[in-house]
Amino acid sequence: MLYTIIVYSENIAGILNQITTVFTRRQLNIESLNVSASSIK
Repeated sequence: MLYTIIVYSENIAGILNQITTVFTRRQLNIESLNVSASSIK
């Protein structure tokens, strides 16, 4: 089964690591990541 999850976060050092750690602790494979800036304030 394939899921798409969208996460908006502040530009903080280490936040991507914290997000991916949530998945790896649950032994979920991350197939790909797409990271970009957003105009949302």
